[in-house]
Amino acid sequence: MPATASAQPETPLPKGQLAVILLTRFSEPVSFTVLFPFVYFMVRDFDVAETPEQIGYFVGIVASSFSIAQMFTGMFWGFLSDRIGRRPVILVGILGTALCSALFGFSKSLGWAVMSRALWGAINGNASVSKTIMGEITDETNQARGFSILPLGWNLGSILGPILGGMLASPVENYPFLFGNSELLRTYPYLLPCLVCSCISLFTFIIALIFLEETLPSIAQKKQSSAATLAIDARPSETTLRTETTPLNAVLPDSSATLARNSYLTLRGSSSSLHSSSLACSVSDGDDEICSDCSSVAQLETQQFTWWQSLRDAFNHHAVGCAVGYAFLSLVTIMLDELYPVWAATAPRLGGFGYSTRSIGLTLTSSSIVVVYLQLVVYPRWQHKWGPLGCFRRGLMLISIASFILPFLNIMVRVWGDSLAVSPIPTSFGGTITFALSPWTQAPNAPPPFTGTAAWVSWGIVVATLLLRFCGGVMSFTSSNILIVNSVASHSSLGTVNGFNQTLGALARAIGPLLAGSIWSWSLTQHLPFPLDFHLVFNFIALISFSTCIYTLTWDPRVDRRMCEFGLSIKARHPRADESCSV
Repeated sequence: MPATASAQPETPLPKGQLAVILLTRFSEPVSFTVLFPFVYFMVRDFDVAETPEQIGYFVGIVASSFSIAQMFTGMFWGFLSDRIGRRPVILVGILGTALCSALFGFSKSLGWAVMSRALWGAINGNASVSKTIMGEITDETNQARGFSILPLGWNLGSILGPILGGMLASPVENYPFLFGNSELLRTYPYLLPCLVCSCISLFTFIIALIFLEETLPSIAQKKQSSAATLAIDARPSETTLRTETTPLNAVLPDSSATLARNSYLTLRGSSSSLHSSSLACSVSDGDDEICSDCSSVAQLETQQFTWWQSLRDAFNHHAVGCAVGYAFLSLVTIMLDELYPVWAATAPRLGGFGYSTRSIGLTLTSSSIVVVYLQLVVYPRWQHKWGPLGCFRRGLMLISIASFILPFLNIMVRVWGDSLAVSPIPTSFGGTITFALSPWTQAPNAPPPFTGTAAWVSWGIVVATLLLRFCGGVMSFTSSNILIVNSVASHSSLGTVNGFNQTLGALARAIGPLLAGSIWSWSLTQHLPFPLDFHLVFNFIALISFSTCIYTLTWDPRVDRRMCEFGLSIKARHPRADESCSV
C-alpha cells in the first residue's frame, strides 16, 4: 500500500453490511462449484459422448453456458445498479440462484443442464454489484482488508460446494441405508446437492431482504435529505447550494481565502458517496461574488455527472486495461478449475488420475481450507508490501507454475498404481461409506502396492499443487478487484465499470471451458508425443497466465492508488482542482 495511505489510521469497516455481502458471496459459489466433482459423471450419464475422450468437450459446454449468458447481461446489471440501486439487483440475483440450482439438479439431458446454467448466468449480476458495494463502503485506508475479506465468502463457498457435490451426489448408491427407497433421488442422482444449494440461497435471500442497505449514493442520500432540508430551512439568511465537488478551496479563486472570514463553509459527505455528497456553501448577504463562483462550480459538476460522462468514465484507458487483465485472469483460472476434475477423473492411461467424485472433492477442499488463512491474514500484508499491482503479477506467476506442474503428477500413478483407492468404512446400518483418504487400488499387472507413506506423499503433492493455484487466485483476484476500483474516475460510474469488467470476465469464462475441453479432447484423440499430449492444454494455460503478467508491465503504476475522483475530468478545465483525493 502506498505510504501516504498506510500513514493514515484505518477506517473501521461496517461489519453489518460486510456480513450480508459475505453471505451473498458465500451462497453463489456453493451453487457454482457443487457440480465440479460430479459433472464428468453427469455428462457421461447423458450418453452424448461416443468415447470417453469426448466427455471433456461436453463438460465444457455445460460449464460455459453460465458465463456465455452472463456475458450478455453482466454490463446491463452493473449499469442498472447505477440507476435503480445495488439492493434490488442483488436480491434478484440471489433468488435466481436458488431457482436455477434446483433446476440443474433435475437435469436428465445436456440441453436441460445447459438451459438451467445459462438462465442462472443471465439473471445474476451479483459478482460485479457486490464489488461495487465494497468499493463504496471502503476507502484507501481499509480497501486492502475489505477486498481481502470479500473473496472469503467465495472461498468458503468454494470449499462447501465440492464437499456437497462429492458427498451428496448419487445418494441412493452411496447411502442406501438412508436414501435407498427414494425413487426421486434414484431418477435424479444429482438432485440432492443442488437442492441443498437452493436452500442456502433462499436463506441468503431472506437475510439480504431484511438487512442489506442501499449504497448507491444518489439513493442513500435521499434518506437523509429531509433532515438536511430542515437544517437548511432553520437558517433563512443564508444562500445554500448543493453540488458534488471537491473541497471548495480547490476550485475557487485565491481571493476566497479572504472572503472565507465572512462566509460559512461546510463540507458534508464522504468519498464513498461522492455522487450525492453535499457541499453547503452558505454566504452572508452581499457576498454575491462567492455565490457566483459557487454557481459556476455547481454547473460544472452537474454537467460532468451526466449519463454520457458516466459511460466515458467507465471506458477510460486505466479501467479498460485492468478489465482486460481481469478477463485473462478469469480465462486461465476457469480453464484450470474446469479441467482439473476432468483430468483427475480420466483414466491414468490417458494422462489422468482415475479419481472418484469424493477424491476430487476432498483434494479441492483440502487445498481450499488454507486459502481462508491466506485471504484474511496474509494477503493484507502482501498488499501492504507490494501493492495491488505487484500482488496481481505474482498471483499470475503462481497460477502459471501450478498449471505447468499439474499434468506431470500423472507420473506418480503410472509408477505407483492405476487409481486412487477409496477405503470402505463399515457402518452400523450394514452398508459402507466410501471415504477417499488413502492408498491406491491396484490394476492388473500394476506395480506393488503403495506403502502408507507413499500414498500420503502423493496426496500431499496433489494438494500442494492445487494450493499454488488457489494462492495465486487469492493474490490476483483480490488485487484485480482493488485495481478496478482504483481505476474509476467517478463513483457515479462504478457500477457500470464493474459491469463491464464482469462482462469481459464472463466472456473469458464462457470461452475457457470450451477451449480447455476442446484442446483436452483433441490431445487425447491425436496420440501425439509430449508436449502435444495431455500436457498441451496445461501448457497453454501456463503460457497465457505468464503472458498476462508481462502485459501488466504496460500499465500505469498509478493504478496502485485510487485515482482522484475529479482529477481525470475536471483538472483539465480547472487547473486548481485539488490533486489529493481521498476515495
